[in-house]
Amino acid sequence: MIPRFYTPYRQVVIAALISLCINASWNAVLGVGGGGLMDSSISARANVAGAIASCVAGLVVSGVNNYLGVRLAMFIASVTYTLFMASFVLFAYWPQPAPVVITGALKGFGLLMSGMIQSVMLVSYPQEAQRGSYLSTFFLVASLNGVVGGAVALGLNYSNSSRGLGLATYYVATAVTIVAVLLSLLLVSPRYLTKDDGSPIVVPKFQGWRREIRLLFRAARDGPLVLFIPYFAITRFYYAYQFNGFNFTLFTIRTRAINCIVYYLSSLTSSYVLGWLLDRPHWSRRFRGLTLLAAILVMVLASYVGALAIQVHGQRTGRLVDFTQVAYLGPLAVFMQWGALDAVINAFSLWALTLVFPHVESLDHHLGFLFLVQSIGTAVSWQLDAAQVSLLAQNLVVIGMTVFGSLVMAGLVIQYTRPAEAIQPFGNDDSGSDFSGDFGINKPYTPNQVDSAVNS
Repeated sequence: MIPRFYTPYRQVVIAALISLCINASWNAVLGVGGGGLMDSSISARANVAGAIASCVAGLVVSGVNNYLGVRLAMFIASVTYTLFMASFVLFAYWPQPAPVVITGALKGFGLLMSGMIQSVMLVSYPQEAQRGSYLSTFFLVASLNGVVGGAVALGLNYSNSSRGLGLATYYVATAVTIVAVLLSLLLVSPRYLTKDDGSPIVVPKFQGWRREIRLLFRAARDGPLVLFIPYFAITRFYYAYQFNGFNFTLFTIRTRAINCIVYYLSSLTSSYVLGWLLDRPHWSRRFRGLTLLAAILVMVLASYVGALAIQVHGQRTGRLVDFTQVAYLGPLAVFMQWGALDAVINAFSLWALTLVFPHVESLDHHLGFLFLVQSIGTAVSWQLDAAQVSLLAQNLVVIGMTVFGSLVMAGLVIQYTRPAEAIQPFGNDDSGSDFSGDFGINKPYTPNQVDSAVNS
């Protein structure tokens, strides 16, 4: 007998708490840049290995998650984070980079597993009119990870005058990931859950490895999905520049921890505003989508141009900035904008995906393909950092990719919405997915179309 406590909304909250724990540990260690180590190249190599592992995982993770189920898949994903954090503890006693890099690769697989589970929950558990509130709740709770992680790093290293974190930080980070492992045991199969209107939750089911792989490659040939590639490629691309480049290079250790806190406090605030905006019943989806994209473009240009000026000045003077200095006001504004951007960019990616592909049965494999794209972008960004590409070049690449991806998404929003359409029930054929417009791209595949394609 499943307790009444297990409602779709509360399950999403549990998933958000798991995300909070595993990412709080990540931010306590890597949010300050360089993994808290004196040599930032070690964490960069670990992140490259993790991103490459995520690329490989992108080919099979949909099938793996569907086969294992929500609870077991999230349990395994959380364990990979525990191993990754424990490798930093081991490094303090045995300073060899191999364990950090190897567990970094495992963490990359776990990252994609957990991300896929959370994304499927966010798009399949709520009703259409609730999706904005579910998204905002998830990102509101999950965004606390940076605040918690930054607070841990700050509290344990406030008087630390070196460039590296103290050993206690790694012990605490490992303990936090163990909490995530325990929380994963509270997740239940969606077959025991119903939406608020009494309808069952439809989630992708495991259909055999051959069929799962064919569905993934079928999704990759879906016309509209190709247009999501530029946007999904940047959803994690900027982390390497922001944390391992800008934050690690220009600030003292305690200021780097404060930057992490500011980043995610701003993300929290924007998550609340985002939920309010996405659930406005009197605003058309076209207006909501284009408003978010306009905000993204404005903040990208303002924040990265500001960061460019700060890093040029910092590299010229050669002095690290501390939060007690007047010069910190500029970086403070930059990290506030970056935090808001992170929440908006990632939440908008899921909102737009459900706009174009409202059928959950096929959406799982679309997500698998797009997470593969995301992982490739992440691998490239961390390799740029590991290769010590200049901060100027990394800054300009992030600006260019974000602007291009956002403009493509603006075209998709216009393509798949009417100027003044009302909210339709989730999964309804009139929910905005049937406006083919003039781009010459295909309509999204319905479940029957996918099945017939796979069986052909």
